[in-house]
Amino acid sequence: MAECGRCRARAALDFGYRIPGRNPCACLHLVGVASALLAAYGGWQGGLRGRGQTPVHLTVALPAGKVLLNNSTHPVAVSPDGSTIVYSAYNEDRKSQLYLRKLDSFESTPIAGTEEGTMPFFSPDGEWLGFVTGDNKLKKVSPRGGSSLLTDRAGPIGGSWGEDDTIYFVKSFTSGIYAVPSGGGQPRQITQTGKKPDDRVHLWPNVLPGGSGLIFTVWTGRSFNEARIEVLSFKTGKRKVLLVGGSDA
Repeated sequence: MAECGRCRARAALDFGYRIPGRNPCACLHLVGVASALLAAYGGWQGGLRGRGQTPVHLTVALPAGKVLLNNSTHPVAVSPDGSTIVYSAYNEDRKSQLYLRKLDSFESTPIAGTEEGTMPFFSPDGEWLGFVTGDNKLKKVSPRGGSSLLTDRAGPIGGSWGEDDTIYFVKSFTSGIYAVPSGGGQPRQITQTGKKPDDRVHLWPNVLPGGSGLIFTVWTGRSFNEARIEVLSFKTGKRKVLLVGGSDA
């Protein structure tokens, strides 16, 4: 995770974005799942300004009979202010749903309209969640419930919500990265794969602070140990390699 953080910082500096010393951010590191428990580690700056940058340790008990979704690279999302966790869990019938847990509460509640939801990610203001359904639809939902369709073709391979209300996602394994307005509309292609033999797949998009560019993983067709983390400048349209031998920044 430290390496990924350095990639984001390096990319932001390359594009002239100055990273504030106390920029709100949130990160969560899963440290294990046992029975119906999700053990999580979170370090929040934005929501904990009054207490500095002290790490927060917590244990989240999943609802009875639920198991953390383990076929997703991002089953958990943390709100920008660090006050809320959203995760994808399923029961015996393997049907998943998104659940919300406030840090000032001991209970998790299902989010209406997120049946078969995976890969949750927050909007910058924390008022919305993006997610992908089991039948490959990209949707958004308020944490209070009630989802709406953004596009009917999306893969469970990462999503990111920009400050300009643009959502970046991957349609399919070899599609490249697409963007769609958070209010809905026609998706437009952002990156194209296949221009070189080692440029097979683009995964896990993450928009930079300020919306100056996008970080993503390039799979070369070999092991992910040989994958690349690249950044795309929206201003110039040029790509730059940040790290060789890494993924999911």
